[in-house]
Amino acid sequence: MATLLPKVLEIERRQLDDYARIDYAITKGEDEIAALEELCLGPNELQRETSVVRDRTVLAVREVRNNMANLYGSVHVLL
Repeated sequence: MATLLPKVLEIERRQLDDYARIDYAITKGEDEIAALEELCLGPNELQRETSVVRDRTVLAVREVRNNMANLYGSVHVLL
């Protein structure tokens, strides 16, 4: 039982780190879009740049989720 606790705590720490990375990616994307809206861009350019930010944010979140799936899919190996 004593050897199980450090492993569980490590998994929890990784999970909290993953949540923080997702939060950061979303917040950064929102901030970038807000900054774009402050610029004097035409509607097409604003849409294009917003799409770039959105896509980058989605990819960042997807990468974290894939890491989470790999970690939590292999939890049984750790435990």
